[in-house]
Amino acid sequence: LNVIFVVVLRWGIEGVLWAQIIANAIGGLVFVQIIYTKINFKFDFKLLWEMLKFGIPTIPAMLSGIILQVGDRWILKPMVSTMEFALYQCNYKLGIPMIMLVSVFEYAWKPFYLSHYKDADAKKLFARILTYFTMIAAVIFLVTSMFMDYLVRMPFVGGKFINPEYWSGMGIIPIVLFAYYFNGVYNNIACGFHIEKKTKYLPLAIGFGAILNIVMNFILIPFIGYWGAAWTTLGSYFISAVVLYIYSRKIYPIEYEWFRLIKIFLLTCGIYALAMVLTADMPIIYSFIARVFGLVLFFVIISTMGFFTQAELRKIKSIFKH
Repeated sequence: LNVIFVVVLRWGIEGVLWAQIIANAIGGLVFVQIIYTKINFKFDFKLLWEMLKFGIPTIPAMLSGIILQVGDRWILKPMVSTMEFALYQCNYKLGIPMIMLVSVFEYAWKPFYLSHYKDADAKKLFARILTYFTMIAAVIFLVTSMFMDYLVRMPFVGGKFINPEYWSGMGIIPIVLFAYYFNGVYNNIACGFHIEKKTKYLPLAIGFGAILNIVMNFILIPFIGYWGAAWTTLGSYFISAVVLYIYSRKIYPIEYEWFRLIKIFLLTCGIYALAMVLTADMPIIYSFIARVFGLVLFFVIISTMGFFTQAELRKIKSIFKH
């Protein structure tokens, strides 16, 4: 559904939302049918109360999440010209690789941590998952941000992949990619609140981000236009993740692999900045080759700087052998 709505129909982030709604609705109907035919019903008020106490806080959290995802468009549209809004809307959609990663991660993550949270090393495992997620996100960030301006120039059905008049707004793509990375971080951290049944903290964290999103959009957009919406989106997702992490230290503390995470972050930013600066005035073919070299350099450095443990290296080698 994500592929159909986002890639084929080009609905952007709205397509991701509709895909989630339809998939959940179909899954719910199938699940209800199975339950109805296989289980004898017995009403339990105590269990109902526990379910409501767990589930009700997720409703404002979901609403706040929707504000974070589409609120910038609601505010931006009446505050800028039609062309500026189109620039933002079009280039925002080009962040779809990271949006897809976060969407896939979110679907797989909850069943995974709910089946492993009783393991003796569960917290270490969850910390490693964030490291691996960050590694994949870094690759997606570099590939998308460094090579999207070549992709949009390629011939496509009916013309170019993206109309040339929208190319000037491509500078927001790295910002959008980073924003959705922090959305993925938020989803990773949220596991502890579900495990400990402390979901009441979720709307506080993401709600704070949603309020910040609204306020900062109204402050920044009049001064820097759609750039204000992009930076606000990044800031809102970042703050939501930080606030949730602060709460998590009391609810379900996980010692994340900060040294490895910082390595990835600094290397990714360094490779990206160096590639963009050095290739700014190069002919297109030379700039493309230079950026490919930059991407290769990322993998060379990450694999020679002691990032991977010996166990991880053995696992990687075994994968390639097969």
